[in-house]
Amino acid sequence: MGKFLLSLLIICIQIPNIWGQKLSKMISFERDSSVFEAFHKNFTVKPFIAYRNFKFEYTRLDKTSRTWKPNVNLLTGIGGTYKNLQLNMFFKIPGTQKDEKSYGKTKYRDVNVYYYTDILNGLIYYKEFEGMYSQINDNFRYIIPTGSFKTYGLESFWVFNRKNISTHLPFKQTEHIKKFKNSFLLKAEYQHIEFDNMLVQDFPPLNPNFKEKYNIARFMPGYTLQYSIQNWYVCPYLFSGVGYNFGNEKVNLKTNFKLGFGYNGKNWMTGIIYELDKEFKIQKGESLMCEYMYLKFHVGIRL
Repeated sequence: MGKFLLSLLIICIQIPNIWGQKLSKMISFERDSSVFEAFHKNFTVKPFIAYRNFKFEYTRLDKTSRTWKPNVNLLTGIGGTYKNLQLNMFFKIPGTQKDEKSYGKTKYRDVNVYYYTDILNGLIYYKEFEGMYSQINDNFRYIIPTGSFKTYGLESFWVFNRKNISTHLPFKQTEHIKKFKNSFLLKAEYQHIEFDNMLVQDFPPLNPNFKEKYNIARFMPGYTLQYSIQNWYVCPYLFSGVGYNFGNEKVNLKTNFKLGFGYNGKNWMTGIIYELDKEFKIQKGESLMCEYMYLKFHVGIRL
């Protein structure tokens, strides 16, 4: 895990800066000062508090299903930007989880690295939950202390109306927009999903040590609006598309909605980010559904 994150961080620092700068030079344009207001500081620091909800649901041929959840509730973390890069790391807040004797204990790892240019946004992410429970009824639930769900990947999206849309505003907040604007978007994504087979077998599992693995490539068209009043802004994003899972030919459907709202000043910023992400994988009447939701509040300063 440590070696993976170190390698991921090195890749994130080198590749986006090199290729992002080259791409910006290849497709360069003048920024309209009547539309954009840039904040000329390289560093921002943004501590945050967040709520995350995740569920994993498997539906069998007979239409019976089971839903698994991690025992994760409130999170805290630190976010920061340097030039075109942004790093977010999440940690559980001790004492905010459900009773571990009744719901089990979950180990949680979550790190996101973003890169931004004037025309292109990108993200490299890693999420892992180890320790899951399934609520059968009000009085009974299954708990699998070693049951894990892991996903990591790379995504990037293109802004078509790049002369009027700020890729830096909604979530990095190193730029502000002065007018109402909108644009169509196109996202390309590679995603790896891996989970213990015991999460989709009858309990107790017949093959407890086997892991299901999926490698998915997808394209997702999208749309965004950006609106501001003085230093306040609101920016919703919506993506939806179909992916292909290499290896078992499962159809993959995904929808992603993200909303940024906040205040963007010259020396400090604050904001609320809401995100809902749903994936469906379907094959021969069986289906898998993954739902990620998080709500984050942050306050930051420019250095």
